[in-house]
Amino acid sequence: MTSDLRLLCIIVLLILKTNSGLLYSQQTDFIAGKVINPVTSSPIPFATIKLKYNQLGVYANAEGDFKIARNPEFHDDSLLISCIGFKQNSLAFKNLNEKTNNKIFLTPVVYGLAEVKVTASLSRLNSVAIIRK
Repeated sequence: MTSDLRLLCIIVLLILKTNSGLLYSQQTDFIAGKVINPVTSSPIPFATIKLKYNQLGVYANAEGDFKIARNPEFHDDSLLISCIGFKQNSLAFKNLNEKTNNKIFLTPVVYGLAEVKVTASLSRLNSVAIIRK
């Protein structure tokens, strides 16, 4: 009888041990992503990622990686991803994959500046005159 009880205890413990990962596993609290330049396939460091309607935003790190909180309130919101020198991109929050690292591409853009003229004045002002003005 005691050997049957021992065998039963061992079986129960084995079942609990094999299913403990399922019992104690948690959902991820963040959605991960990486901001990438599609032309060079290199990461875009320090890009700004913010939600359009909710007051939440993050910055990508030096490798272009970021994590943003996964919240049911954000399901109908959009991510706005921007960085200097790149065209802003918009992405629906519900289209992000929770299980993999989401790749977001920002297209490089060049803005031209108008001509700037620098001219010198003939009159020289001393420090007292500059302070009076």
